[in-house]
Amino acid sequence: MNISSAIREMKLFAHGSWAINSEMALQFGVEGRNTYFNPGSFKAFDEIESPAVGNPMGTWMAVAHAQWMWEHKNLKMKAAARMNGFFNGKSHSYDPEFRFLANYQIIKQFGVEVTFDYLTQYYHTLEGIPTGMSTDMIIPSGEYAPPEHGIQAYAGVYAGLEDQYSVTAGVFYKTIDNTVYFRNASNLFSSTYISWKEDLEIGRGDSRGLELYAEKTGGNFTGHVSYTLSKANRTYQCFNDGNPIPFQFDRRHVLSVNGAYELRKGEPLSHIFSTNFTLSNGHWDTMVSGTYLPDVMPGREDVPLKYYTHPNNYQLPMYIRWDISYQINIVRPKTRHHVSIGVFNLLNRHNVYSLFWDAVDSTWKQLSILPIMPNFNYQISF
Repeated sequence: MNISSAIREMKLFAHGSWAINSEMALQFGVEGRNTYFNPGSFKAFDEIESPAVGNPMGTWMAVAHAQWMWEHKNLKMKAAARMNGFFNGKSHSYDPEFRFLANYQIIKQFGVEVTFDYLTQYYHTLEGIPTGMSTDMIIPSGEYAPPEHGIQAYAGVYAGLEDQYSVTAGVFYKTIDNTVYFRNASNLFSSTYISWKEDLEIGRGDSRGLELYAEKTGGNFTGHVSYTLSKANRTYQCFNDGNPIPFQFDRRHVLSVNGAYELRKGEPLSHIFSTNFTLSNGHWDTMVSGTYLPDVMPGREDVPLKYYTHPNNYQLPMYIRWDISYQINIVRPKTRHHVSIGVFNLLNRHNVYSLFWDAVDSTWKQLSILPIMPNFNYQISF
């Protein structure tokens, strides 16, 4: 069998700009977009090839947008507005969008920034599809799924020192309405996959967190450290009695450290050692929570049935990966040579990619894809 989802899009647009004066400018434009969707096209192969069965549909979108920018001394501001008209068969929607940014540099080495966005999304990537599937199911908004509306706000500070060191810290909050969950993922493996409209659940999500970032540029050593503390939820009335459940890719802690040291700079020969370390919580997956014996007719055998508390009820183990590499660059009058030798996943940690049910052993198992892996790369350019 063959399962696929297709999107083809054509867009025509015209953009313009106007420098009002040395401090103020305006950008504006219009767009027209035609998009063809075919989510869940299904084709079976037996002795003969069956005809493809799918859900082709076409949508139209018209957009007018404008952005105002103003910069005066240490203050920068941007404000943007956008009006969308979306048409999908008998369904249509008219939605405004707004964006605002303000940046104030208090002193040369320190400043603050705030942003606010109200956004609309007409293309839905269905949640509930198993992790590791080679295809996402992307559908357009319509009578079965209204457009997603999101609000996000950010406030932070930034600082710099000696033009080499910079630090930013900020907090964010996001909400999104009309998220779409695919209730019956087993339909992916049968011809009933084409009935996806009957398996949709509409809900909402929210996310909040803290972001920290530090970077060094210039000199022989460059690098950055970033850390995010966050929490993301989804709420669907059909799950967990309407209480929030974890978002599939909610990761409470994400730490990334990247560094490069240039042992020898310049031409015709340079040597660079680099390393990258990543640590984060695993994403969420859905596992059996237990078994129960249903009420059966007298004289019939009791067969235990599995039950699930809610989707995304199990968090995979911590993700940890450390990569290193050594690079040599050689510049000749007519050629350039680049040699890279490295090791991916130096700790040989078997990070879990997904879970699967082994019917032979009657147990859940973890799938890991990439163990420790040396790599070598040579490039020559003329």
